[in-house]
Amino acid sequence: MTVPLTVANLCRAPRELPVPFNLEVRISFADGATAAGQVECTDVLRHLPGSRLVVRVVAAGGTYALKLFLGREAQRHYRRELAGLAALSGSQSGAARAAATLEMDDGAERAWGVLVPWIEGAEPLRDDDVAGVREVAAQVGRLHAQSYLRSDPHLNNYVRGSDGMIHALDGDGVRLCRWPLPGRYLANLGRQLAELPPAADRDMAQVCQAYCRARWGRDATPSLLARVRSHLRRQRRRRVRRFLAKTLRECSEFHCERASGSFVACARDAWRTEMQAFVVDPEVAFSGAEVIKSGNSATVARATLDGRPVVIKRYNVKSCWHGVRRSMRRLPRYRRAWCNGHRMVFLGLRTPRALALLEHRMGLFKTVAYLVMEDGGSRSLDVVVAEQGTSGSLVNGVVEVLAGLRESGLVHGDTKASNFLLADGQICLIDLDAMTEGVHHERDLKRFLANWDALPEARARFADALQAAGMGL
Repeated sequence: MTVPLTVANLCRAPRELPVPFNLEVRISFADGATAAGQVECTDVLRHLPGSRLVVRVVAAGGTYALKLFLGREAQRHYRRELAGLAALSGSQSGAARAAATLEMDDGAERAWGVLVPWIEGAEPLRDDDVAGVREVAAQVGRLHAQSYLRSDPHLNNYVRGSDGMIHALDGDGVRLCRWPLPGRYLANLGRQLAELPPAADRDMAQVCQAYCRARWGRDATPSLLARVRSHLRRQRRRRVRRFLAKTLRECSEFHCERASGSFVACARDAWRTEMQAFVVDPEVAFSGAEVIKSGNSATVARATLDGRPVVIKRYNVKSCWHGVRRSMRRLPRYRRAWCNGHRMVFLGLRTPRALALLEHRMGLFKTVAYLVMEDGGSRSLDVVVAEQGTSGSLVNGVVEVLAGLRESGLVHGDTKASNFLLADGQICLIDLDAMTEGVHHERDLKRFLANWDALPEARARFADALQAAGMGL
């Protein structure tokens, strides 16, 4: 028989927990019945080492999702979870309900947990599921009507079951609003909508309509829509800043480590054998690789790491003075490219994903840096237009990318045709070193149209499509 893990084992467990494993627990069901014994954990859904564990378990002849709280704050978060699930159940027919509570005690440490029935066929809510997003807004409206707020309103807290219903999860993120000012509720709604990509803002009127009807039983007014848009922009900027900070520290999505003379940040799913070897000696990857660009400031090569085709950009130091200037910048070009790549993916904009950033330094001076990205292919827009002309799908793809930048409040800074790649039938954007937040989108449009000065027909097609999308010059 498998020896069950204790609370001490779980508190010290690594991020990757092998399954299956057993836990020795005491269970108290909602009908008053109690049971003691072992439950089998078959899947780890989320693990925050030392504080929280969410697993799929088989217990008392049924399948449940177990949310287990560990550490010094365990009991406080456990009580919040129960209170939040009760609030959700009282206002939403699709909310998860606590079927039982659970306690672990190994004599030295204790843990508390909540069991909710397993939702068969559940899938995370997609950001392009407009009907689902409207239902989420209605659920938020009903919560607000009872003076509750959602402190952690990301889409992973909602799933669509096989019955087609939207189920709300995570009671720990539901808080009673002690100062029920109108602006706090709209800010909370804006925070919920900020979880969606900027392209979803086009459906905001429908979403706000669902919220207002659920909360007040009336339609949304233009003034309320304007206030929600203002909160949305503010909350989205805040959300992006928080995410970008995570890309440079150890967390569930990124592996980061500092050593004397180096710093590495890597997407956790890319931190494998060859990537780890690359960090130790990055120049090995350049030997025999296809060099795409060789310049004084940067060298770009195409290689393969862990069976994945990648593009590696090495940021060179041209001179001693160049190195000094790089060291004085708070955000050098390679860090800007790393952050902007993740910013675009986070906002649902197409670009090859940045996989790893390796920085070298000598004392206080920053020297060579390496940026590893997914390979977006080699078919740039100018080559495609020369070979195939300006088809409707190609023009629409470019306009969609430029519209996405505008909706996200981003200025690329160098929209030459070679920075647009056609990969898998879709246009993606590369070379993000100069991208900034701003409103001067006309600069990007002018630079883009200047690519086609020698091809009047192509320029006219792109200009007409941009004009039709409300981005004319």
